[in-house]
Amino acid sequence: MKKEEILKEIFDKLDISQTMHDNATEKYKNIAKVLEDNGLDASIYPQGSFSIGTVIRPYKEGKDRDYDLDFVCQIRGTKDDFEPKEIKDSVGDILKKDGRYSPKLKEYDRCWTIEYADISDGVGFNIDIVPSTSETQNYINFLISRGIEINKAENAIAITHKENNEFSWISTNPAAYAEWFNEKNKNAFKHYIYKQKSNIFNEYRMLYGSIEEVPDYKVKTPLQRVIQILKRHRDIYYDRGKANNFKPASIIITTLLAEISNFSDGTEEIFEFLNFAVEELRSMENYFLKSNAPNLSKILSSMISKVGEDNWEMKNPVNPEDNLLDCWDNKTATMFFKWLEEVKEDLLDTTISREYIENKVTSSLAVNLKNSKSEHIIRKVEPVKPWKD
Repeated sequence: MKKEEILKEIFDKLDISQTMHDNATEKYKNIAKVLEDNGLDASIYPQGSFSIGTVIRPYKEGKDRDYDLDFVCQIRGTKDDFEPKEIKDSVGDILKKDGRYSPKLKEYDRCWTIEYADISDGVGFNIDIVPSTSETQNYINFLISRGIEINKAENAIAITHKENNEFSWISTNPAAYAEWFNEKNKNAFKHYIYKQKSNIFNEYRMLYGSIEEVPDYKVKTPLQRVIQILKRHRDIYYDRGKANNFKPASIIITTLLAEISNFSDGTEEIFEFLNFAVEELRSMENYFLKSNAPNLSKILSSMISKVGEDNWEMKNPVNPEDNLLDCWDNKTATMFFKWLEEVKEDLLDTTISREYIENKVTSSLAVNLKNSKSEHIIRKVEPVKPWKD
């Protein structure tokens, strides 16, 4: 097998299959129809990795898990019109009464989860439905005053949070984040995207009337692939080190790489972009944790700051109230940089030979190229909302 074929197989195993993607899309649209038929005026749409094309297979305690796919259920109105418990229950009560969903339904602090087992080759997924409603105009105006574009600020929502049987609101904006990410992705890799869509169009002319009709999700850019690689490597590294409580959230990796991508000169080589991104991220260690360090790159200096001796800050690009590094301290940061060293050792050998990929790369990503089916799956639901998995 050639090197390129091995890499493609690895990427396919990290990603959600087209069959499962289509299956999940059909299922969440069916859920939306059930809610609508029962009088709930709401829309359901993807959030997180499913909305930006960076889904990976979850991994914990030495095993692959079923996919966790996140969807927002946005009820028409604003949070001034409802109590948070009312929003949460309005979705759950309908699903509980439906025989198709009630046996699979579980409640968590911010979502209702429906478990689907054995969708394809013994692999299943969990659909997390996050009840929400629109934010108030006052909050939207606040976001605009803090520099968020009007069209993005207007997508802000309030989701419900349940703790000790008490309900509260949490402000978030997954639709705006997906729009922000996709803008970065298209800007950095517009030529790559066009070339790949052109290839797909030429191969499937019976399906598409033009290149523009080829959907975005058919193309994975180096940015999306590198995010998937780093998320997978992170899961393996922190799990094997028994340090899952310290692993960086997916939204941190995604936000950093999306910003970095716009300074990468649109490289079309996945491992070339991976190397560029990792070196940029490693520069933070010298700047923040070591004395007499050179200045931080312009890419990161506008994003990350250290507050005091042991606190870190990076603003969500569509929500200035959300500090993505609010759980970081110096120990967390130190482990982050140690992980990046491991990424460099495991994935950035300068030769990237076929033998290296078959051994070192597949081992560090826990990918088995000899068996396409997952034989040992532990089903466990671990929803994290809003999206910071």
